[in-house]
Amino acid sequence: MTHRAELKQAIEAVFAAFTVDELTRRFEPFNVPCGRVRDMREAIAHPQVAARQLLVAQERPGAGRIQTLGPVVRLSRTPADPRLPPPALGEHTAGVLASLEK
Repeated sequence: MTHRAELKQAIEAVFAAFTVDELTRRFEPFNVPCGRVRDMREAIAHPQVAARQLLVAQERPGAGRIQTLGPVVRLSRTPADPRLPPPALGEHTAGVLASLEK
């Protein structure tokens, strides 16, 4: 940790000379986990999202059918089952605050 800032600066200077694709090609033969940082639109469009069925269609009162992100981690003995859509902004605030007053 003593020289963290200097090391970070040196690594960034070297990496700046390469594209993400070039670095990925160089790291893969050594099994270095790496990948592009994607924005939300790019991440959702990635083929692995469809292959792993990560998007879940749910009925949202007042909004109709929406797509949400399903469970990313899949456990064989205790599979997640997202039955309810995510709450609307502030939907549970009163209940949570009331539970804190007790």
